[in-house]
Order: sequence, then C-alpha cells, then structure tokens
Amino acid sequence: MGQMPVRHVQRHARRTHAMALAGGVFVVACGLYAVTAAVPAGLARVAVLVAATLVFTLAELLHTAPAAALAAGAAPAAMRGRYLAIHQMTWAVGQVVAPAGFSALVVLWPPLLWAALGTLLALAAAGLLRLAARLPAEAVSAPAGTRGGQRPRRNARSAPHES
Repeated sequence: MGQMPVRHVQRHARRTHAMALAGGVFVVACGLYAVTAAVPAGLARVAVLVAATLVFTLAELLHTAPAAALAAGAAPAAMRGRYLAIHQMTWAVGQVVAPAGFSALVVLWPPLLWAALGTLLALAAAGLLRLAARLPAEAVSAPAGTRGGQRPRRNARSAPHES
C-alpha cells in the first residue's frame, strides 16, 4: 500500500541517496526501540513501540525499491542473474545469523542491541554514499528518459512501424 507513494517521491533521487536516507530512518527506528526499555510498561510503552514500528516500516519502504534496482543496475548484463542471486543470498544469510547475534546482545542489555544495530546501519549508509562514485552511473540513477526507473510508455503515434 505504501510502496507506490514512496517510490513516486523517490523517482528522481539517486538510488544510493535513497538507500542512505532509508538507513538514517532505520537508525531513528532503532533509537525508538532502544527508548522503549526506559518507558514504563503500559500505554506509553505501547505508543513508543507503535511509533518505532511505523518508522521502521517507512525505512523498509524507502529501502526496498532502490536496493533491488541498484543490485540489478550495477551488474553487467551477462552477470545480472548472479548479482541478483548474491543480493538475495546476503539477506538470507542475515536472517540466519542475526538471531544468534541479537540474542547475545539482548542478554547483555536490551538497548545494546538497538545501539549496535543503529551503528551498523549508520556505517552502512555512509559506506554506500562513498561507494556510489565507484558504481556505474546508470545503476545509481534512474535511466534517462524514464519516470522513476520505469520504461517510457509508447502511444500509438510514437510506436515504430513494422514493415
């Protein structure tokens, strides 16, 4: 439901900038989740958790489309399948490894989990901005002549005629 409006706003943004912004929003969500440990149980804690979850959801909406487009756009055409497979595999590895790491941090002190995650996200966002100069220009920005990375629509008058 929210992906289309978010993507519409991002349509002219550099993919790396959109993803870095998403990283910043993820950091804010981590801060809100960390704060919940200090909020007394009850309605106030529920309100902070709901706010944190909404901010986290916004970050996911900001991140999803540019990440997939960047992974596809950075790949040479002959290796696009491999690049996309590695992109997906990194998410799968994170889903396997993260629970053990998160559990260890929660046992030590619950806000430490969110502080560590927020720090990693901030470093990743900064690293992505530095990496942007090394990526192909067409991978970082939406292709020229498109609307938000979509292929231009053709109407009957502009369609090429077949002979």
